[in-house]
Amino acid sequence: MKIAAVFPYSGDDEFVRNHAGLLVDARLSESTPQTADRSVRMAEQAHDEGKPSIVMASPRVLNGLEDRGLDYYLVYPSAECKPEWIARTRLLDKRFADIAERLWDTLLDDLHRRRRARPLILGDGMLFSDILQLQDGFFKLKD
Repeated sequence: MKIAAVFPYSGDDEFVRNHAGLLVDARLSESTPQTADRSVRMAEQAHDEGKPSIVMASPRVLNGLEDRGLDYYLVYPSAECKPEWIARTRLLDKRFADIAERLWDTLLDDLHRRRRARPLILGDGMLFSDILQLQDGFFKLKD
């Protein structure tokens, strides 16, 4: 697949730095309709050009991908990872960690219902680069 939608703070900056040409638009600002639409357009254009892209797994972005008929990997932590994920995220963005802690079950329930996604669920301490690699311009599962 060409598109990876990644749950906030489940990514890996080193992975992005090591892959020139990888289009990334995974900022938390994608909560607005305008920025989510920009992310979806970027992912669709990259897909059409045969390039891989990473977007934020926000509901608006995922809805946009699905409305356009785009398949994608959906990378997010398992429910059991909540304490570890919240603690790690709180070091980076306390406000977002507090929101996610309150809405954790709702967020994960929404992700489980995605129809065009191929879910990839992270375990404790894992980042998306632990399970996905870029090979020949496609995201592939690691062995």
